[in-house]
Amino acid sequence: MAYLLHPDINGDKLVFTSEDNLWLCDSDGKNPRLILSNLGTISSPRISPDGTKVAFRSVKGTDTVISEIYVISLQTGDLKRVTYFGTSGTNVVGWESDSTILAVSDEGSPFMRETLPFRIDVNTLAYEELKLGPTSSIIPTKEGTFLVRGLQDLTYWKRYRGGLRGKVYFDRGNHGKYTKFLQLESGIDSPAFMNNRLYFVTDLDGTGNIYSVNLDGKDLKQHTRYMDFFARNLRSDGKLGVFHKGGKIFIFDPVKDKGKELKIKLPLTGMFTERRFVEPSSFLEEYSISHDGKSYGYIVRGKPYVLKGTSGPVSTLSGISTGRSRQLTFAGSSGDVLLVNDETGSDCVYLIGKEKKKILSDVGLIEVLSASPSGKLAVASTNRFEMYLLDLEKGKSTLLDSNNIGMVEDISWHPTEKWIAVSYPEGEAEGGPLSSIVIVDIKSGKKTPVTSKAAVDFSPSFDPSGRYLFYLSERALDPIYDKVVFDMGFPKASKVFVVTLDGGEVSPVWNRIGSSRAKTEAPPLQEISLNGIMNRTMPLPVDSAEIHSIVAVNDAALLLRFPVEGVMKNMGNGPRSDGELLFFDMTTGKAKQILTEISGFRVSGGYNRILVRKKGKFSVHDLDSMTKTYGTKNKGQDDDLSKIDLGRIRCEIVPREEWRQMFLETWRTMKEKYWKEDKINQFWDSVRKKYAPFVEEVNSRFELSDVLKEMQGETGTSHSYERGGELYRSSYHRIGKIGASLEFRGGRYFFKKIYCGDPSNLDERSPILAPGVDIREGDELVSINNVRVGTGMPPGKALENLADSLVEVEVKRSGKSSTYYVKTQKSELNTIYRDWVEGNRSLVRSKFKDAGYIHIPDMMAKGFAEFHRQYIYEWEKPALIVDVRFNGGGHVSHLLLEKLSRKLIGFDIPRRGKYLPYPSYAISGGMVAVTNEFAGSDGDIFSHSFKLMGLGDLIGERTWGGVVGINPRRTLVDGTMITQPEFSFWFTDVGFGVENYGTDPTIEVDNTPTDYLAGRDPQLERAIEIAKGLAKKAIRKPKK
Repeated sequence: MAYLLHPDINGDKLVFTSEDNLWLCDSDGKNPRLILSNLGTISSPRISPDGTKVAFRSVKGTDTVISEIYVISLQTGDLKRVTYFGTSGTNVVGWESDSTILAVSDEGSPFMRETLPFRIDVNTLAYEELKLGPTSSIIPTKEGTFLVRGLQDLTYWKRYRGGLRGKVYFDRGNHGKYTKFLQLESGIDSPAFMNNRLYFVTDLDGTGNIYSVNLDGKDLKQHTRYMDFFARNLRSDGKLGVFHKGGKIFIFDPVKDKGKELKIKLPLTGMFTERRFVEPSSFLEEYSISHDGKSYGYIVRGKPYVLKGTSGPVSTLSGISTGRSRQLTFAGSSGDVLLVNDETGSDCVYLIGKEKKKILSDVGLIEVLSASPSGKLAVASTNRFEMYLLDLEKGKSTLLDSNNIGMVEDISWHPTEKWIAVSYPEGEAEGGPLSSIVIVDIKSGKKTPVTSKAAVDFSPSFDPSGRYLFYLSERALDPIYDKVVFDMGFPKASKVFVVTLDGGEVSPVWNRIGSSRAKTEAPPLQEISLNGIMNRTMPLPVDSAEIHSIVAVNDAALLLRFPVEGVMKNMGNGPRSDGELLFFDMTTGKAKQILTEISGFRVSGGYNRILVRKKGKFSVHDLDSMTKTYGTKNKGQDDDLSKIDLGRIRCEIVPREEWRQMFLETWRTMKEKYWKEDKINQFWDSVRKKYAPFVEEVNSRFELSDVLKEMQGETGTSHSYERGGELYRSSYHRIGKIGASLEFRGGRYFFKKIYCGDPSNLDERSPILAPGVDIREGDELVSINNVRVGTGMPPGKALENLADSLVEVEVKRSGKSSTYYVKTQKSELNTIYRDWVEGNRSLVRSKFKDAGYIHIPDMMAKGFAEFHRQYIYEWEKPALIVDVRFNGGGHVSHLLLEKLSRKLIGFDIPRRGKYLPYPSYAISGGMVAVTNEFAGSDGDIFSHSFKLMGLGDLIGERTWGGVVGINPRRTLVDGTMITQPEFSFWFTDVGFGVENYGTDPTIEVDNTPTDYLAGRDPQLERAIEIAKGLAKKAIRKPKK
C-alpha cells in the first residue's frame, strides 16, 4: 500500500509525492514511475505550463529544518535548485510562466509565521518579493489575480472558525488594486481557477469539500459531499482538478461536478521501512543505577537496556520486546527491574526478574514510579492525580491516594518502608503549582503534612538512618531589585531544609559535629514521631540558589545547583549542562563543590556509588572516595572518572512497529489529557478506528506525521499539535546571512535595504554595519569569497555553508570596488524584526510625536523582554500604541496587562529632574492596541482582555482564536512533541467564546495587499489618529 499526497495535473501528466519522493503518472493514474528520490522530504510539486518541468519543495535538516525549491526537467531529468533562502517557510505556489515560479517564504519577514509572496526566475535564479503582505497562495489568471491569506491545511484544525480562517482578495484586471473578494465563516484553502470560477476547499458542512464561487465572489456552490476525510490540496490545470483525500488521489471534473478516485499502484522502494540502528546518545531518555551501583539502566528511544559495569555486556529485558518503556528503576537489592511499558495499548507496570510480572494497568498515564529499598514495594503516580501502592511480591496494587489538584511528582521511601515522603500538590500560584511535603503511611494512606501550604516544597529525601528528612523549598523570599524596571523578584528562592523524625532528637543543624557518624551504624529509626513534626524543620546553612534536587546519603546530602540564568539562553537546548554537584557534610555543617558542568545524577540504593551525567556523557564514581578527593581541584575533574560506554548499546529500530506505538501513544495521550472529558469520550474511540489503518499504509516518518496531525485535528480544538521528531534525516548546509535585502537588475545584485536593527546588540545588527565596513544601500554586491554573484549565482548560493563565518565581500560604488570582511549571521530574523519595530516607531513619531509605540512579538520570554525593553521609555508619552500583531502567544499576558492597567493618581516631584508618575510607569493619557488575525493564543487573550479591562480601543482584524492551553510533558520516542488541549479559557463576558472564534476589534481595519504594495499601514495609521485624541485627555503635570 502507498500513502499519496500533494498531486498536481497538467494535461495528460500527473505528479504527486509518496514515500517522500516525487512520482509521475498519466492523468488516469496509469504508468506510475519514480522520478526523484533521496532529496529530503519532497512536497508541493507543480507542473510548468508547458508540461516540461516540475517545481517542488524539499525539506531538509535535523536540528534546524530548512525548505528550498527545486526544479526537475521531465525530459532530461536534470535537477536545479532555484532558491537559497535558508528559511523554513519556503514553498511553491505555482508557475507564472514557463520560466517563472510563484512562491511564498518567510525570507525577509520579521515573523516566522508570516509568509510573503515571491517571483523566482528559474533561469537566472533571481528573486523578487512582490510586496503584497502575508500570503498563503496566489493565482494569476487573465481575469485577474487571486491572493489568499489564511490557513494552508484545514485538516490540522478541523472546523476552524477563527480570524485566520482564510480571506481571498482579487486584483480584477491585474491593475495592482486588490479588494476583498471572499471570506466565509469556515476556512478557505487550496484555491484553483477552473471553468471561470474560483474553486477551493472549505469545511463549511463540517468536512473539507470542494466549493466554488463566480467571479463576483457569489453563487456559492458545493461540488463534493465527502463525510469521511477532508479533500486536501486541490490543484488544477484550468480544466481538471486533482486533490488527495485519505491517502488517495482523486480527479475532479468541474463539468461533471464530481470527483473520482485514481487507482495508482506504486513500485515502492521501502527505503524508510527497513530496520536500522540509531545512535543511543541522540535518543537517550532516562537513566538509573542499581542498588549495588554496578549496573546502569537506560531508556533509549523507548527501549530499556541494562549495562553491566562501565564496559561490560548490555542486556535487554526478558519479555519486553515491543511497546515503549519508561520509568526504568531497579527494584531495590533484589536485582529485578521495574518499569512502565505500553505494549498492551496502555501504561502498565512490570516487574522483570526471572519472569515478567504485570503489577498495574489501566490507570491512565503513569508518570512517576518509585521502588522501595528492598524491592518488595513500589509507588506509582498517574496523570489522573492518583497514587498506587504496588506489592511486587504478590503482584497486587491498591489505591493509596487521590486528589483533585495535581499529580504527585517526587517520592522518597523511608528505610523501614512504612512511610513515603512526597511533594504533594496544594494549589496553583502564578509561578506554578504550590506543593508541600507530606509523609504518607503506606498501610493506612494517612497523610501528615511536614510543611505548611504557602510555598513550593519539593525533592523530599529520607536519609539512610531514617532519622532525617531533607527537602527543598522555594521559601527564601529575599527579593532582588530588577535591573531594568522598578520591580522585585525571587530568582534565588530555593532553600535546603532538614526535619528530625525522632521527636526527642536534637536537630542536626545544632548538634552536627561528630555526632551523627555513629548513628549510621545503628538500625534505621523504626517509628516516626509525627506529632509536632512541622516544628522540627530547620534550614541548612547553604546559600539560597536555583537548586533542582537533593539526595540524602550517609551523614550528608548531595545537591544539584544551577546558576540563575535567563530563560531564552537555554530555551530548546535540552538538559542544562552547567550544574554543580555540592556535598553537604552533616558532621561539619559545610558544603563543598565536587563536580561542575553536570546535568544530573543518580545515587545507588546502597549509597556507595553515584552515576553522573555530564555534557551528554556518563560516569560512575565511588561516592565516599569522590567526596573526599574531588572539589580540591578545578581542572582535570575527569581524570579519575570511570566513563560508561553508551556506544555498546545497539538500539534497533523497526520503523513500522515504532510507528504503530507512536500512533497509539498520540491517540491515548489525547484521550487522557483533553480538557473536556465527556466530549473526547464521545468520539475518540471511533477516531482511532478511523486512522489506525493508515499506519499500515504510510511509508515514511513524514507520512506518519501527516496522519497524526490529521487525527489530532479531529478534536476541533486549538493547540492539538504534532511537531518535530525525526522527520527529516537529510543534512542541510546553512546559508550565511548578511542583514540586507538585495535587488536584481541587469544581471547584477544591489543592496536595496540594510537592516539597521540595534547597534548595541550583535544579534540584532546587520553584519555589514560592523566597524570598518563601509557598505551602503545602492552599492553593487560584486562577489563573496571571490565567487562572483549575478545571473545564476544569487548571494544565498555564494553564502551556502558559510553561516556564522567570516567572509570576504566585494562591493562596487560609482565604479570603484572595495573589499570588506563580514561575519555572517545564522539567521536575520532578529535583525529584520528590530528594523521593522523601529520603522513602525519612526512612522508613529513622524505623524504624532507625542505617541509612544511598543510591539510585543509573543507572550513568552522574548515578548516579556521586548515589552520592558520598549516600555521603559515609551510610557512617558501622553498616549501609547500597543501593537500585538503577529503575536505568537505564550503565558505572560497578564503580567504585561498588569503594568498597562496602572492608573495615574499622582506624581513624585523632585527639586530637579523629571516628575515620576505614581504608580510607576502609569500612562498619563490613554492607550490603543493594534491586533490582527495572526495574533493568537495568549495574543488572543491579551487582545480580548485589553478590551474587557477598558484599556482602550482595539484596532485591526479578528484574532486567531486559540486559547485552550497546553503543558507538553510527553514526547514520542523520536523526540516528536505532541500536545493536548488541557486548559480551556473562560471570560466573564463571552464565556468560552474566544476559542475557535478569536476576539473582534472595536474598530475593524484591514491591511490589504494593495496597502502593502503602496507601503501603507492603515491599521497603525488609524491607531495614530486615535492616539492624538487620547493625548489631549492626558493628566497634566502639576506646577511646583
